[in-house]
Amino acid sequence: MPIPSYFSTWPVWTRRVLAAASLGVLAAALSLVGGCGGVSSIPNPTDPDFYIAHMNDANPIWLKSGANNPAPLTIAALPAGSWVNDLAALRFTGTLDWLYLVSTNANALVIVNKVGSNFQLVAKVPVGLTPLSLAIDDSVSFAYVSNYESNSVTVVDLSSYQPVATIALPYAFQPFGIAVTPDGKKVYVATWFKGTSGTTVSVIDAATRTITKSITVGSFLNRIAMSPNGQELYVSSSGTSTVSVIDVLSDSVSTTIPGVPNTLAAAVSPAGTELFVGQAHGSAGSVSVYDTATVTAGSGSLATQAIPIFLLGFAPGSFLATDGGQVYEKWVVTGNAPINHVWTAGVGITALAIVRQVNHGPAAALPCKLTVATVGTGTVAVNPASTSGNYTCGSTVTLTATPGTGQQFTQWTGDLTGSA
Repeated sequence: MPIPSYFSTWPVWTRRVLAAASLGVLAAALSLVGGCGGVSSIPNPTDPDFYIAHMNDANPIWLKSGANNPAPLTIAALPAGSWVNDLAALRFTGTLDWLYLVSTNANALVIVNKVGSNFQLVAKVPVGLTPLSLAIDDSVSFAYVSNYESNSVTVVDLSSYQPVATIALPYAFQPFGIAVTPDGKKVYVATWFKGTSGTTVSVIDAATRTITKSITVGSFLNRIAMSPNGQELYVSSSGTSTVSVIDVLSDSVSTTIPGVPNTLAAAVSPAGTELFVGQAHGSAGSVSVYDTATVTAGSGSLATQAIPIFLLGFAPGSFLATDGGQVYEKWVVTGNAPINHVWTAGVGITALAIVRQVNHGPAAALPCKLTVATVGTGTVAVNPASTSGNYTCGSTVTLTATPGTGQQFTQWTGDLTGSA
């Protein structure tokens, strides 16, 4: 933050400066990982803690913790009216939760971490226009954000909180779902529409950040899900009422699951043995469960009170679903009898994120640098002083301008402007 000051004689002025955070980028790649259950009876798992993102609620992020009902969080970095279209929640070794939030109306990846009961801003990284989805590799090295209106993917280095590449996608059609292989070597992006010839999934080489292949699948693609072992990708297509199974090794369609009308989401269980497919049926919805080894229906279609546009799995036989409205649902499959829990969790739900444990420390937050130069004979005192000029981003620094003999203070320029 360079701030030149100009003197000419005026009394000493005290100016408070909010150090603007270095723009960093941090995207979390949350390819849909869902859980599902087989038909045999299993114990009900413990309720997981999870975060809920919104695009029309006064509080963009809610938290469901333990046996409590979901509750809205106050996050200063997300003012009222912020739209969060996707998120990831990580818990690094020895730290509390970190959230990676795709802010659609701010066109940014916002990173915040939890300090006590409060969240503080770590970085706010600009991405493309109308970012919709994000994915983060297992090493938490890079985040990938699909930009719907920019027809591109922003790559964010999570060690520096900086955007390091923008990858333009083929065809002028908008990207939607995005997923990354666990080893971080490949990124897959589903595009929404490509005329009568269907829609494509673009394959990106993460090392060269170039598109290596386009795979033709159905039409009107929605959420996509990567298997935990990184060998299969599941692509839901509402236009063709199918789910395409892509072999990651050959980057080709190995199987197409038919008969899933208006499918809006796909998710894989944590063990990788079950596939969930969410569908819309008018004002209601259902989730179909498939055995990933045979790609045949297991426990059939489970009716839900919501239209599941987002699915997550958290234990064998259990998944979370949301319809984007005010109602959040959890189903636990025990035998063939699902148990339904419904929570009210705000307006305009867009995504869910269960906290993922990461066995290393997070990248350190970058400091903000403050530089002050003077024109004329005068001095500027900086309080608190810093020999390096580095400060914690978001901290407050007081600058006091003292004119030299025969001079008076006239104005600030640069990142700080005005004469008051």
